Amino acid sequence: MSSIYDRTDIYDLLEDQTHWSAYKKHWKTLLQGKNVHSFLDVSIGSGSVTLPLCELGVQLAGSDLSEEMIRKCKEKASAAGYEIELKSCDFRKLSCWEGKQFDCVASTGNSLPHVNNDDVLTALEQMNSLVKKGGYLYLDTRNWEKILNEKRRFYLYNPVFAKKCRVNLVQVWDYSSEDTITFNLLYTLLIISLIKTVFPTPAPPRSPILNPFCNGAKKSNALIPVHNGSLLILISLKDNFLFN
Repeated sequence: MSSIYDRTDIYDLLEDQTHWSAYKKHWKTLLQGKNVHSFLDVSIGSGSVTLPLCELGVQLAGSDLSEEMIRKCKEKASAAGYEIELKSCDFRKLSCWEGKQFDCVASTGNSLPHVNNDDVLTALEQMNSLVKKGGYLYLDTRNWEKILNEKRRFYLYNPVFAKKCRVNLVQVWDYSSEDTITFNLLYTLLIISLIKTVFPTPAPPRSPILNPFCNGAKKSNALIPVHNGSLLILISLKDNFLFN
């Protein structure tokens, strides 16, 4: 089963202007009155959380273990007209930033719980070594005490519509006896109102997320296999949280 971090084509499906604006407001409020001009996110992912800092005039830099996420972040930054320094490295070993310091060093996206407790301490020490004197460390995380008490299994999200495709996301959490949680992300992609007929020329636009699945639609007269007027695709991805 693939990891969500290998699938940048669907990782940002829930991201929109509302999401961007909410994070921009969050950073504006948080940094108000603070001397933060340079900001390093050591788990920047595709940039969903910290790219809005660029609109506030903050010099953003970022690193991530996933080279694919770094590629996606660079693509999004470039499209928005921002030049940011990006590197691929593990937040437990931040030697890629040796010799540099920042007003604020952050780990966003609830990333620290993906490693064990000893590695969390290592990551925090590595991050702290990159903070300027009088600077800040920033961490975000879920309320794990509440989560472990409730052991909720299903998390539902509002559907996303991309072109003629409806995308539904359900998270299914498995709680093990080994102090770990495996979260399974189940995406269902429903292509709406594709009747069994030849497409006109040119063919109607198709969301890029469907390209790996709708391989037949290379020509303008291609048919897409459907059942009862729709094509249903299930994508299953997973990752883990550690509590030891």
